[in-house]
Amino acid sequence: MRISHTARLVLLTLAALNCAGASANHSELERLRHELNVAAPPEQYPDHAEYRLFPKLCNERICFRVLAARFVTHEGPVVRLAVFSEGEHYIGSYQGLKLMPTKAVGSTLHFATTTQVNTVRFDRTSPPVEIRIDGANHAFERAR
Repeated sequence: MRISHTARLVLLTLAALNCAGASANHSELERLRHELNVAAPPEQYPDHAEYRLFPKLCNERICFRVLAARFVTHEGPVVRLAVFSEGEHYIGSYQGLKLMPTKAVGSTLHFATTTQVNTVRFDRTSPPVEIRIDGANHAFERAR
């Protein structure tokens, strides 16, 4: 199968844009992880954790960033959600979750379970005081 010169250029451009986006996301992830290393005890967000940075969660007044970390402790797998202000300063976290978020849309963070979809809305000027995921409550713990 032959690909036209124009189609080849489009494919190369899309590949370059995809790499640039991945690189930008990686640098954002590293910047937020550095902020965590300064603001939170290292055992809360270990290097060996699986990290996932979600797109900005924005409402009419403010945006937040959420960085999820999944790792295994002696008690089993755990997920922590680090929440950052619009200026990308660590403001606190939700700890002890069992599920990793699946996506962020608008001001809502989505979690999927086998029986239901759980959502957390960041629709105020500060993160929700408490969230309920898969039947368990998790309080927001402000950074010190």
